[in-house]
Amino acid sequence: MNDIEIKENLIESIKDLFKYDIYLLKNDLSERSITHRLAVCLEKNFSGSDVDCEYNGHAEAGHRKLVKMLRSEVIKLGLIRENDGDNEIINRYVFPDIIIHKRGPSGSGKNILIVEAKKSTSTATKEYDLEKLKRYTSPAYENELIYNLGVFVFLNIDSDKPNYELTFFKNGEEIAL
Repeated sequence: MNDIEIKENLIESIKDLFKYDIYLLKNDLSERSITHRLAVCLEKNFSGSDVDCEYNGHAEAGHRKLVKMLRSEVIKLGLIRENDGDNEIINRYVFPDIIIHKRGPSGSGKNILIVEAKKSTSTATKEYDLEKLKRYTSPAYENELIYNLGVFVFLNIDSDKPNYELTFFKNGEEIAL
């Protein structure tokens, strides 16, 4: 599946979410509830792939999924912790909102799409999600996840007619798709 087909299937899935589960958006319900329902819609458009929410497994590496970030980036995002020490590279365990992949040993083309979503009413910052998407799609700092595409789904639910915006990432960079 190429990048355009992935985008088209994603958009079709979001349209299904807005068609069948608009109640969740209009009533500003839990982001996890919304991403779960989006994952259900994605399953229909990505048959043959596994669609998982909050998936943190990285079985072939023998540990949970993590991204590696430069200390300066972690500080800039306000995410430095006391137990981070003085290391230049900081590890963060991650729980992506939704991933489309093939469970089992990783390989070329197995990690198709990784999705981070944020509601317009969320008090959490989107910058960390954007930084994670850069890391998820990049081998920088020896990251092992390397998804073909990452997407940030901004769900604007402040209006009478909820809508969405998409920001795509590939090879650790934001791209126009």
